[in-house]
Amino acid sequence: MPLVQPTVNFNFLITMWDHSDSNTLNALSALANIAGQMALGGFSEITGLNTEMELETYQEGGNNAHPHKFFKYAKYPNIVCKRGVTFSTDLADWYNAVVNHLGAPPGPLGIPVGAALSAVASAFGDGPSSPPPQIVKKDGLIILFDRNGLGGISSVPGIGGLLRLPVAIWSFQGALPERLQGPALNAKGNEIAIETLELSHEGLSRVSLDIFGAVAGAAGAVAGAVSVSGSVSI
Repeated sequence: MPLVQPTVNFNFLITMWDHSDSNTLNALSALANIAGQMALGGFSEITGLNTEMELETYQEGGNNAHPHKFFKYAKYPNIVCKRGVTFSTDLADWYNAVVNHLGAPPGPLGIPVGAALSAVASAFGDGPSSPPPQIVKKDGLIILFDRNGLGGISSVPGIGGLLRLPVAIWSFQGALPERLQGPALNAKGNEIAIETLELSHEGLSRVSLDIFGAVAGAAGAVAGAVSVSGSVSI
Protein backbone atom coordinates (compact mmCIF):
# COMPACT_ATOMS: atom_id res chain seq x y z
CA MET A 1 0.00 0.00 0.00
CA PRO A 2 1.73 3.22 -1.13
CA LEU A 3 2.16 5.97 1.45
CA VAL A 4 3.47 9.52 1.10
CA GLN A 5 6.18 9.74 3.75
CA PRO A 6 7.55 12.98 5.24
CA THR A 7 10.73 14.01 3.51
CA VAL A 8 14.15 14.82 4.94
CA ASN A 9 15.26 18.42 5.35
CA PHE A 10 18.57 18.59 3.46
CA ASN A 11 17.48 18.54 -0.20
CA PHE A 12 16.35 22.10 -0.88
CA LEU A 13 16.90 25.09 -3.11
CA ILE A 14 16.26 28.81 -2.73
CA THR A 15 15.95 31.11 -5.73
CA MET A 16 15.45 34.88 -5.66
CA TRP A 17 14.79 37.49 -8.32
CA ASP A 18 14.42 41.26 -8.43
CA HIS A 19 10.87 42.31 -7.67
CA SER A 20 9.22 43.38 -10.92
CA ASP A 21 5.79 43.67 -12.52
CA SER A 22 7.12 41.78 -15.53
CA ASN A 23 6.34 38.04 -15.44
CA THR A 24 8.87 37.34 -18.17
CA LEU A 25 11.60 39.20 -16.29
CA ASN A 26 10.76 37.39 -13.06
CA ALA A 27 10.93 33.97 -14.71
CA LEU A 28 14.21 34.65 -16.51
CA SER A 29 15.79 36.13 -13.39
CA ALA A 30 14.77 33.10 -11.32
CA LEU A 31 16.32 30.72 -13.87
CA ALA A 32 19.52 32.77 -13.97
CA ASN A 33 19.70 32.65 -10.17
CA ILE A 34 19.34 28.85 -10.14
CA ALA A 35 22.05 28.53 -12.82
CA GLY A 36 24.36 30.72 -10.75
CA GLN A 37 23.85 28.52 -7.68
CA MET A 38 24.62 25.41 -9.69
CA ALA A 39 27.92 26.98 -10.77
CA LEU A 40 28.91 28.68 -7.51
CA GLY A 41 27.10 26.72 -4.80
CA GLY A 42 23.84 27.35 -2.98
CA PHE A 43 22.75 27.84 0.61
CA SER A 44 23.43 25.08 3.12
CA GLU A 45 20.95 26.11 5.83
CA ILE A 46 17.70 28.07 5.94
CA THR A 47 15.67 28.97 9.02
CA GLY A 48 12.84 31.35 9.76
CA LEU A 49 10.04 29.82 7.70
CA ASN A 50 7.57 31.00 10.31
CA THR A 51 4.33 32.95 10.20
CA GLU A 52 2.75 34.50 13.27
CA MET A 53 -0.34 36.46 14.22
CA GLU A 54 -0.53 39.56 16.37
CA LEU A 55 -3.71 39.26 18.42
CA GLU A 56 -5.60 41.74 20.54
CA THR A 57 -7.23 40.52 23.76
CA TYR A 58 -10.53 41.97 24.94
CA GLN A 59 -11.98 41.06 28.30
CA GLU A 60 -15.75 41.34 28.13
CA GLY A 61 -17.37 42.73 31.25
CA GLY A 62 -19.32 40.07 33.12
CA ASN A 63 -17.71 37.23 31.14
CA ASN A 64 -15.13 35.62 33.38
CA ALA A 65 -14.90 32.34 31.46
CA HIS A 66 -12.54 33.51 28.73
CA PRO A 67 -11.24 36.61 26.94
CA HIS A 68 -12.06 37.41 23.32
CA LYS A 69 -9.24 37.23 20.78
CA PHE A 70 -9.13 39.42 17.66
CA PHE A 71 -6.70 39.23 14.77
CA LYS A 72 -4.70 42.43 14.19
CA TYR A 73 -2.02 41.64 11.60
CA ALA A 74 0.40 38.96 10.42
CA LYS A 75 4.05 38.90 11.45
CA TYR A 76 6.96 37.34 9.59
CA PRO A 77 10.34 36.76 11.26
CA ASN A 78 13.48 37.13 9.18
CA ILE A 79 14.51 34.28 6.90
CA VAL A 80 18.10 33.34 7.75
CA CYS A 81 20.21 31.80 4.96
CA LYS A 82 23.70 30.38 5.42
CA ARG A 83 26.23 29.23 2.85
CA GLY A 84 29.94 28.57 2.49
CA VAL A 85 32.13 31.47 1.43
CA THR A 86 33.26 31.41 -2.21
CA PHE A 87 34.57 34.09 -4.58
CA SER A 88 30.98 35.09 -5.42
CA THR A 89 30.06 38.56 -4.14
CA ASP A 90 26.40 38.52 -5.18
CA LEU A 91 25.03 38.95 -1.64
CA ALA A 92 27.43 41.79 -0.84
CA ASP A 93 26.62 43.39 -4.21
CA TRP A 94 22.91 43.34 -3.42
CA TYR A 95 23.44 44.76 0.06
CA ASN A 96 25.68 47.51 -1.34
CA ALA A 97 23.18 48.28 -4.11
CA VAL A 98 20.38 48.76 -1.57
CA VAL A 99 22.44 50.89 0.81
CA ASN A 100 23.83 53.16 -1.91
CA HIS A 101 20.77 53.26 -4.22
CA LEU A 102 22.66 51.70 -7.12
CA GLY A 103 19.71 49.93 -8.72
CA ALA A 104 19.80 46.29 -9.77
CA PRO A 105 23.05 44.62 -8.63
CA PRO A 106 25.15 42.43 -10.92
CA GLY A 107 24.52 38.71 -10.87
CA PRO A 108 26.91 35.76 -10.50
CA LEU A 109 30.47 36.32 -11.77
CA GLY A 110 29.81 40.07 -11.91
CA ILE A 111 27.61 39.78 -15.00
CA PRO A 112 24.88 42.49 -15.09
CA VAL A 113 22.07 39.95 -15.24
CA GLY A 114 19.34 42.42 -14.29
CA ALA A 115 20.06 44.79 -17.18
CA ALA A 116 20.41 41.93 -19.66
CA LEU A 117 17.14 40.31 -18.59
CA SER A 118 15.33 43.64 -18.77
CA ALA A 119 16.44 43.96 -22.38
CA VAL A 120 15.22 40.43 -23.13
CA ALA A 121 11.88 41.07 -21.42
CA SER A 122 11.45 44.29 -23.39
CA ALA A 123 12.06 42.34 -26.60
CA PHE A 124 9.14 40.10 -25.65
CA GLY A 125 6.97 43.14 -25.01
CA ASP A 126 6.91 42.47 -21.26
CA GLY A 127 9.56 44.86 -20.07
CA PRO A 128 9.11 47.51 -17.39
CA SER A 129 7.39 50.69 -18.54
CA SER A 130 9.58 52.81 -16.25
CA PRO A 131 13.10 52.49 -14.83
CA PRO A 132 13.40 49.96 -11.99
CA PRO A 133 13.28 51.31 -8.44
CA GLN A 134 16.59 52.31 -6.89
CA ILE A 135 16.13 50.07 -3.85
CA VAL A 136 15.85 46.56 -5.24
CA LYS A 137 13.67 44.16 -3.27
CA LYS A 138 13.59 40.48 -4.12
CA ASP A 139 10.89 37.85 -4.33
CA GLY A 140 11.77 34.20 -4.03
CA LEU A 141 10.93 30.55 -3.61
CA ILE A 142 12.31 28.01 -1.15
CA ILE A 143 11.78 24.52 -2.57
CA LEU A 144 12.12 21.30 -0.58
CA PHE A 145 12.54 18.21 -2.75
CA ASP A 146 11.83 14.55 -2.20
CA ARG A 147 14.89 12.49 -1.36
CA ASN A 148 14.14 9.83 -3.97
CA GLY A 149 13.31 10.15 -7.62
CA LEU A 150 9.88 9.81 -9.17
CA GLY A 151 8.43 6.48 -8.14
CA GLY A 152 11.48 5.71 -6.03
CA ILE A 153 13.91 5.98 -8.97
CA SER A 154 17.10 7.36 -7.43
CA SER A 155 19.82 4.82 -8.15
CA VAL A 156 20.19 5.52 -11.88
CA PRO A 157 23.11 7.94 -12.35
CA GLY A 158 22.12 11.22 -13.93
CA ILE A 159 18.38 10.45 -13.85
CA GLY A 160 17.28 10.15 -10.22
CA GLY A 161 18.13 13.76 -9.37
CA LEU A 162 16.26 15.09 -12.40
CA LEU A 163 13.10 13.25 -11.39
CA ARG A 164 12.89 14.55 -7.84
CA LEU A 165 9.55 16.11 -7.04
CA PRO A 166 9.06 19.23 -4.93
CA VAL A 167 7.42 18.30 -1.63
CA ALA A 168 6.99 21.81 -0.24
CA ILE A 169 7.44 25.33 -1.60
CA TRP A 170 7.47 28.56 0.38
CA SER A 171 7.06 31.88 -1.41
CA PHE A 172 8.26 35.19 0.02
CA GLN A 173 7.90 38.74 -1.29
CA GLY A 174 9.60 42.10 -0.98
CA ALA A 175 12.77 40.91 0.74
CA LEU A 176 15.63 43.20 1.74
CA PRO A 177 19.07 42.13 3.03
CA GLU A 178 18.65 43.41 6.58
CA ARG A 179 21.84 41.77 7.83
CA LEU A 180 24.85 40.28 6.06
CA GLN A 181 27.25 38.54 8.40
CA GLY A 182 30.70 37.40 7.37
CA PRO A 183 32.45 34.27 8.64
CA ALA A 184 34.16 33.86 11.99
CA LEU A 185 37.87 33.37 11.23
CA ASN A 186 40.14 31.28 13.42
CA ALA A 187 43.70 30.30 12.50
CA LYS A 188 43.44 27.27 14.81
CA GLY A 189 40.26 25.87 13.28
CA ASN A 190 39.41 23.94 10.13
CA GLU A 191 35.67 24.58 9.82
CA ILE A 192 34.01 25.78 6.63
CA ALA A 193 33.83 29.59 6.44
CA ILE A 194 30.11 30.51 6.54
CA GLU A 195 28.41 33.75 5.56
CA THR A 196 24.88 34.53 6.75
CA LEU A 197 22.14 36.55 5.08
CA GLU A 198 19.03 37.69 6.96
CA LEU A 199 16.09 38.54 4.75
CA SER A 200 13.48 40.95 6.09
CA HIS A 201 10.43 40.38 3.91
CA GLU A 202 6.80 41.40 3.50
CA GLY A 203 5.09 38.02 3.42
CA LEU A 204 5.60 34.25 3.47
CA SER A 205 3.15 31.63 2.23
CA ARG A 206 3.13 27.90 1.57
CA VAL A 207 2.35 27.00 -2.05
CA SER A 208 -0.12 24.16 -2.61
CA LEU A 209 1.41 21.10 -4.27
CA ASP A 210 -1.54 18.71 -4.27
CA ILE A 211 -0.93 17.74 -7.89
CA PHE A 212 2.64 16.62 -7.10
CA GLY A 213 1.39 14.54 -4.17
CA ALA A 214 -1.04 12.79 -6.48
CA VAL A 215 1.71 12.13 -9.03
CA ALA A 216 4.03 10.75 -6.33
CA GLY A 217 1.28 8.50 -4.97
CA ALA A 218 0.44 7.16 -8.44
CA ALA A 219 4.11 6.55 -9.21
CA GLY A 220 4.55 4.78 -5.90
CA ALA A 221 1.55 2.57 -6.64
CA VAL A 222 2.97 1.63 -10.05
CA ALA A 223 6.39 0.89 -8.55
CA GLY A 224 4.78 -1.22 -5.83
CA ALA A 225 2.71 -3.16 -8.36
CA VAL A 226 5.79 -3.86 -10.46
CA SER A 227 7.68 -5.00 -7.39
CA VAL A 228 4.87 -7.35 -6.32
CA SER A 229 4.43 -8.81 -9.79
CA GLY A 230 8.15 -9.38 -10.08
CA SER A 231 8.30 -11.30 -6.85
CA VAL A 232 5.60 -13.84 -7.75
CA SER A 233 7.03 -17.25 -8.70
CA ILE A 234 5.16 -19.80 -10.78
